[in-house]
Amino acid sequence: MVQFYNKNYLHENLQSLIGEISWTKHLIIMQKCKDFEMKKFYILATKKFVWSVRVLKNQIDNKTYEKYLLNQTTFDETLPQEIKNQASFLSFAHVYT
Repeated sequence: MVQFYNKNYLHENLQSLIGEISWTKHLIIMQKCKDFEMKKFYILATKKFVWSVRVLKNQIDNKTYEKYLLNQTTFDETLPQEIKNQASFLSFAHVYT
């Protein structure tokens, strides 16, 4: 409990999210996620998609947060139409290599 308080409750951005998911899910996130943004991502996703404990573990083990970050691009706004699909494919392929 002290570790949970020190690592999570002291962050103002996480205070409002603490009561949104179960204690068991918080323990999993606390054990497997070291980065503040990663914790926030999994808390919000767990709440939004109503993930069970098993699904949450699976999502963390499959590096959903990292894949989400890698797939964020500005290709639609910055690239000409001729090469958008190629750039999107290469970006997607990079996640799975």
